[in-house]
Amino acid sequence: MAPKDLTLVWLRRNLRVEDNRVLKAAADRGGAVVPIFIWEEPAGPGAASRSWLCRSLKDLGRDLRTRGSRLIVRKGDASKVLPGLIKETGARAVLWDKSFEPVQRTIDALIQNKLARSGIFCDALNDSLLFDPARILNKQGTPFKVFTPFWNHCLSLEEPSQPVKSPAKLSAPSRWPQSEEFGKLNSERGAKWVSKMEPFWISGARGAAAALRKFLDGKIEHYPVDRDRPSVDGTSKLSPFLHVGAISVRQVWHQTRKRMASDRRPGAVRSSEAFLRQIVWREFAHYFLFHFPEMVSKPF
Repeated sequence: MAPKDLTLVWLRRNLRVEDNRVLKAAADRGGAVVPIFIWEEPAGPGAASRSWLCRSLKDLGRDLRTRGSRLIVRKGDASKVLPGLIKETGARAVLWDKSFEPVQRTIDALIQNKLARSGIFCDALNDSLLFDPARILNKQGTPFKVFTPFWNHCLSLEEPSQPVKSPAKLSAPSRWPQSEEFGKLNSERGAKWVSKMEPFWISGARGAAAALRKFLDGKIEHYPVDRDRPSVDGTSKLSPFLHVGAISVRQVWHQTRKRMASDRRPGAVRSSEAFLRQIVWREFAHYFLFHFPEMVSKPF
């Protein structure tokens, strides 16, 4: 495989193979694809989040192997790790999922400018939200500040795009770069509380699909009421999966819409709409960070 054909896929909050726009875009370019994840130290989240991330990476690595590929994990600063991997692999392109968080947007812009000056093709694709925050404005051409008008506007837009089909096979490079071992990523992994909790943590795409299926087949019926009752198991349990991108928000949206289409009882439609409203509330949080980055450190 000619070096100029190789593409690095920098995975971040889209740790999945199904409905992964970045992975598909890399495969569509032709040539070898090297999926990478950069484990930055110090890892800011707590021990539970790091353990969940580590398990999610392991699950993703297994799913990639079924397609003739593998996940390369490196520790360090992305601005240094990426140029190093480009040099090792001879990659001529780097694709990643776009972040809408203020700090990460600044970092991404610096990395993209640095790589572009070296003649590397870079592209960031929206793989984590239903709608592009930059394109959603009110009638005055300014950002929404209240959720209900934002929700109504989103409903008036064209339906979010359907999930993309995952590549059946990913072309491998002639030589794979070295990778960190999953077992050595998380220093908390050997803690007693982790070993006690792990049997209950079904991570990865399979865990996400099972959680969504369980929710849509039952708990969603009483979601409008039960989601506010701490004593009842009435929520979707999808947050940790969406956080790492083990399932895409497009998959959640369209499977819920499919349920609405198959069950038109008023109560069933109402419960599904209540759940989709919360999915768009998640969008609203990212929307605020994009349009009002100062709210990271100041009251809105």
